Amino acid sequence: MKKGKVVDSLGAVKAQTRKSMWAVGKEVVVERGWKGLWRGGAFRAVWTVLGSGLYLGVYESGRVWLARRDGRDPDADVAE
Repeated sequence: MKKGKVVDSLGAVKAQTRKSMWAVGKEVVVERGWKGLWRGGAFRAVWTVLGSGLYLGVYESGRVWLARRDGRDPDADVAE
């Protein structure tokens, strides 16, 4: 298949059109309403909170472990 072509459900090749973010947003609001626009937002928020929490926890644990390994106070606010 050539680049820029899309096959529809009947197998015919048609030209692919690109839409702007705003055009897609308007289309979703018209077809599905405001609720449809934010569909999946709660899942994404929970996923982001879990990922960020794990990242921050590992970072802090590593920071404390490395400071203690070097014999320093991990909570000392020393600018070097």
